[in-house]
Amino acid sequence: MTECQEEPLILSTFLDYFLDWYISNFDMVCKLIKEWLAVYRSTKTNIHARLQETQFLMEAAYKLLLTYRIDRGFISQEAANEQYNSFYQQLRGIIRKQNTRVYQTKAPKTDINYLALIRTMYHEGHFTLAESAKDFEAKFHDGVLHNGYICFRREGLTKKMQAIEPSIIYI
Repeated sequence: MTECQEEPLILSTFLDYFLDWYISNFDMVCKLIKEWLAVYRSTKTNIHARLQETQFLMEAAYKLLLTYRIDRGFISQEAANEQYNSFYQQLRGIIRKQNTRVYQTKAPKTDINYLALIRTMYHEGHFTLAESAKDFEAKFHDGVLHNGYICFRREGLTKKMQAIEPSIIYI
């Protein structure tokens, strides 16, 4: 990127040549993308569907760039394979990390009756509540009584509920 910023014509020249090649080889490019898409759709993984699609698009774009470089004689097939494998490993690692985040943030599918648990904990005195918003102090209170409702701070409520029911991950 530094070279492209210092010499703006490098990027525009590359894009001009790449687009000329792309247009000249449009039928071949379409055929390649259809083949890659068929392989992508036939592969079953535990990766979230949107992440799978993102991975496919990034892989296809990179493969297309490598195909252009091979066709123009800038790189050998072996070197292209090595570069693609390196790219794939890095991309796959990023996708796996993101996939873990996606599935961690989903609410766990449990049969916990949260309202009943909160009600029981309230009646057993597990919460310290302020009588009004003016009286609320975060270091002393778990929540506040407001217009007949109990309002909790999520972090404190989650910790207290986890002490009673360990299967609760996040509320």
